[in-house]
Amino acid sequence: MRALWLLILIALVAVVGFWGPSWLVQRPIAALLQERLQAAGEISVRARASLPGLVRRRIERVDVSAIGVRVGDVVAERFSATLHGITVTQVFGGPLGLTGVESGTAELTVGQADLERFLRDRGVGSPSVAIDASGVTATGDVRVGPVLASARVRGQFAVIEKTDLYFRPESFEMNGVAVPGPLIAGILGATTQPIVTLRGLPVPMAIERITSAPGRITVFARIGTSSP
Repeated sequence: MRALWLLILIALVAVVGFWGPSWLVQRPIAALLQERLQAAGEISVRARASLPGLVRRRIERVDVSAIGVRVGDVVAERFSATLHGITVTQVFGGPLGLTGVESGTAELTVGQADLERFLRDRGVGSPSVAIDASGVTATGDVRVGPVLASARVRGQFAVIEKTDLYFRPESFEMNGVAVPGPLIAGILGATTQPIVTLRGLPVPMAIERITSAPGRITVFARIGTSSP
């Protein structure tokens, strides 16, 4: 019987030693990211850590999934990331601070509802956005001086400086009349500044590519202390 209890004790120590460090850091990481990502929904964090690593203030791997993350002026539908080689300011006795990440990948999804909210916040009335593999089409009511007009714009998103996503219009109509290219930027202020930016996220990220599919745009990024 003593041998059985000894085996149980050894097993418990092994489980705590293996899983305990990971459990210890998951909640502080989630709290940190909740604040830094300004997530509207719950953040899911799964960590892989060891006692020797925590003594060195290092976490081997962190997987993050979040809903409603602010990326510039847009609140993105979903954000997920995998981080490797994370260094922190401290683990015991105070708030956890993130100081570096060796490598990782991230995926950000912006849906048509997110872009419609963005346009509504910019004063566009009754905005409607359609996303497909070939680009983005947006319609809505815009005010130009004293005139309220029905507008339709078609274009693509472009990556600038590996951190920012700009909208590049290809055609623009007001009340069914095509607007000349030089006038588009003046009417659509959103074309002169990034709609989505990764600059404010907790770790440096560099956009590698973007894809468009029915109803959503997906941004794929590389993570690392040296990025972008």
